[in-house]
Order: sequence, then structure tokens, then C-alpha cells
Amino acid sequence: MSEKKPKKLEQVFAEEAGSNPSPSWETFEPGDGSQNATASIGHWHDFNGAGPAYEPGELKEQIEANTEAIAANRVLIDQNTVDTQQDHQQITANTEAIEVNSHQIELLKNRVKEIEEWLGAVEVNFSLGTGKWIYDSETPPTTSHFYADSANITQVTEFKFNEASKDAAQLQWKNTRVGDKLFASSMNDSANNHGDFEILQFQRYNSQDVPSENGNIYYFKVSLIAGTGKFTGGQQAECSISRVVNQFTPPEDPDE
Repeated sequence: MSEKKPKKLEQVFAEEAGSNPSPSWETFEPGDGSQNATASIGHWHDFNGAGPAYEPGELKEQIEANTEAIAANRVLIDQNTVDTQQDHQQITANTEAIEVNSHQIELLKNRVKEIEEWLGAVEVNFSLGTGKWIYDSETPPTTSHFYADSANITQVTEFKFNEASKDAAQLQWKNTRVGDKLFASSMNDSANNHGDFEILQFQRYNSQDVPSENGNIYYFKVSLIAGTGKFTGGQQAECSISRVVNQFTPPEDPDE
């Protein structure tokens, strides 16, 4: 009895496919969807078209180059992390220093006030002018308009006023100082829509919203003292700035 020889792979393919020839690895081209991927001697083919074919040596070089780039990026990331931590530490230190200085300034102001009261000073409210503007949510505000960072008066922290008020008021707002008071009230039901603010920062901007010594936009960072209600877009508000100063009245001449 003769020994049965195993069939060659080509014969199996031919029997299963009928008269169709057996597939050849070289007939599959990248991206034709025939196979996900297959290897022939010395090559790697991606048949989904996801990338080029590499020689074994080229692929190794590419992997090494990518590995070096990843290592370099990790060094940069580590350095950026250290720099960021140092920045946070500096910010924290600066914040603490500002808080200490603010506390010391407040103590000094209170002591000066006590001395002035002991010397008989009288508080006088000095006005820097009052005008009318139209509330607007756009910045920088155009002629006769003003901007607030919130329509809710109790949430306002910033104001911007165009130097030219709607009623062409004569103002001395350019002489504003930190600590001055800003009062704003809606001309529509002012009793229920008004706010008193302390000015924490004052700066002038130009029409491009860039800081300028002679700019026509007055910027105020403020802190609410008391207030209620809201501003309504397109409606007028009356706004004023005042300064409280202690004035000493000379004693009366006893001979008069």
C-alpha cells in the first residue's frame, strides 16, 4: 500500500476555490481591503492604507528617532512642571505680601483717622462731578455710554465710562483717586436700582481699549458698599464720584 502524500497548500486553495487560482501574497496591495495586513519576506505591508511600508532597518531607525524625541519631550515636560511650581510659589508669596501690605495700609488709615478726629477734623464730601450715561454691555463704551461687568448691581466689580457723558457734564473724574466713592443709579426706578462703590483702581484707556495717559475711557475697579437692583441695557443711569476728606476748621479768634 503506497503512502499518501500530503497535499500542497496551492492544491487545497484550488480545490476549495474551484477553478480559481490560489492567492499569491504579492497580489494584495495596500488599501485594497483584501487583508488587514500580511508579511512577505523583508517587508511589512499595511493593507488598510494606514501608513507606508518600511524596510526593517528603516522601521528600526524610525522607532529609535521617536524614542529619542519622546525622551526629549519628557525632559521639557519635567522642566515646565518645575517652572510652573515655582511660578505658583511666587504667586502665593506675592499674594501673601499684598494681603500683609493691605492690612498695614488699613491700620495706618484708621490711625490717621483717629488723629484727625482727635484734632477736630470734620468730614467733607467733595464731588468730582455727576453725569448721565446709557448702560451698555459692550466695551469699550462709545460716546455717552458706560459699561459694567454685570447688569446685577450687587455683582459689579468693574466700570468703564466714556469721557463724554450724554448730558455733556463737566467732570473732574480724571483726578480720581483710590478710595473715592462712585455712585450709580438707574434713572428708571432709581430707588430700587442703585449702588454705592469704593474705587479700588482707576486707569484711563483709549478707544482701542489700550491703557493711555490721556485716554477717553475711564476704568474703575470697585468694591460694593451697598446696593440693590440692576442696570437695563439702553436705559440711562446717573453716576457720580465723590471724595470724603477731613477738613480742619481754624479755631475762632477769641478777640473777635
